[in-house]
Amino acid sequence: MFEPSRLIVGFESVELSGTALRWAIATAAERHNRLVVVHATAFPIRVQNGPSLSVARQLGSPAWAMVHHVVHGLGAPAATETIVESMRAIDAIERHARENDLIVLGVRRRPWWPFGNLERALEDRGHAVRRVSDSDTLVATDIVTETPELSSTLG
Repeated sequence: MFEPSRLIVGFESVELSGTALRWAIATAAERHNRLVVVHATAFPIRVQNGPSLSVARQLGSPAWAMVHHVVHGLGAPAATETIVESMRAIDAIERHARENDLIVLGVRRRPWWPFGNLERALEDRGHAVRRVSDSDTLVATDIVTETPELSSTLG
């Protein structure tokens, strides 16, 4: 059976990723998983677990500066790691994902999104991926599967 050691949330915005983040927070709490939230940006920066709220406000509260506060504002455990990287989403997520991690993504962008299907690309690279939408319940009961090929059974 597969039991993920960590949940990696690909966070884009509250609108697109808020439900996935809430699902991951609830699931991590229920299953005692570590939680890592990764946000990719075009802004040349790498931030881990911050910046402080006051620094974010001084910077005009850009989205990348607010990720940490959105995550913890939704009730994430104190040990939740938030990471903002200047790179493509697939590269940022893959950089921080390890074997036995479950990658959690929010709703899909429009079909014409120029960078392709992130979920499929991560699966093609051997990662377990769970897509969470507004219709999902907050706590997952379907994480544990009997095969390592999770992509078809988790979502």
